[in-house]
Amino acid sequence: MRLSVTRVKRISLLLLLGVGAWGLFFLGSRLLEPRYQGKTARTWFKQTCNGGGIASRDPNAMRALVAMGDDAAPYLAEAFTALDSAWRQSFIRWLRERDWASFPSERERSTQAYAALMEIGPRGKAAVPKLVEAASNKTHRRRSGAIQLLGAIHRQPRLAVPVLLDCLAETNGYFRTFAAAALGAFGAEGRPALPALREALKDQDIYLAVAAASALLRIEETADMGWPLLIEELQSPIPTHRVEAARALGNLGLRAEEVTPLLRRGLEDEDLRVRRAATLALEQIASQRGAMNFDK
Repeated sequence: MRLSVTRVKRISLLLLLGVGAWGLFFLGSRLLEPRYQGKTARTWFKQTCNGGGIASRDPNAMRALVAMGDDAAPYLAEAFTALDSAWRQSFIRWLRERDWASFPSERERSTQAYAALMEIGPRGKAAVPKLVEAASNKTHRRRSGAIQLLGAIHRQPRLAVPVLLDCLAETNGYFRTFAAAALGAFGAEGRPALPALREALKDQDIYLAVAAASALLRIEETADMGWPLLIEELQSPIPTHRVEAARALGNLGLRAEEVTPLLRRGLEDEDLRVRRAATLALEQIASQRGAMNFDK
C-alpha cells in the first residue's frame, strides 16, 4: 500500500515538473519573441484584424508588421495558412453575431496576413517553409495565395522553385498561371523552370501563356520568344487580354521600355481596366528608370 502511494506521489511530482517545465518554455518563448516598439508581431497582428470593430484597430499596426520584416514573417505565414475547422468557424460566427467576443474569422485573418506579407516581400524569407507547405497541399484553402506569396517573396529558391514547378505541371489553369508568374519573380534562380515555361507559352489558355512569356523574359535576359505574344495581346480585341499583357510588361520594368508607345496607347483605351493597367506599367518602367539614374 505504501509503495503504491509512493509511486503516485512520484508520478504526481513528475507531472507537476513536466507542466512547470512546459510553462517556463512557453513563457520563455513568448518573452524571446522579436518586438517592435515594445510589441510582438502577434500583438501587432491582432490589432490589424477588426474583430473588435473598426474603432479597435490601430492604424499603425500594418506599418509595424511591415517594418518588422522577417521577424514578423513566421507568425504571419502561420496566421495566413492556419485553417479553422468547421465547428470553430461556426462557433466564432455565433459569438460575433451576439457581440460576445471579437475573434477574427479565418478569412479576415488570412487576408490581413496576406497583405502584410505582400508588403514585406523579399524581406519575408522566414515565411517560405510554411508557404511551401500550403502550396504543396492540393486541398489547402489558401493554396493560390501561398503560390502568389512565394513569388512576391522570391527567396529560398531550393525550397520554392520545385514546388512551383509541380504547380505548373498540373491541369488547373488557375494554379498554373499563378505558378508561372511566381517563377518569373525568381529571375535567374528560376532557370530550372525554363523548359516548362516554354511549353506553357504555347498553351491555349492565354492568361497562362502571357504569364509564361513574362516569366521567360524575367528569368533569361537574352530570351526573346516571349515578346511577340505580349505585344500581340496588348493589341488584342479582348480587354482582359490587354490588361494581362500590360501587367506582364510592367513587371519587366526597363526591359519593356521599347514598347512604351504601345502602353501609352493603352492610356486612351475605352476600357478602364486597360487604362489602369497601362498606367501602372508605365509607372513601373519609369520608377526603375529613375532608380537607375539615381544609382548613377
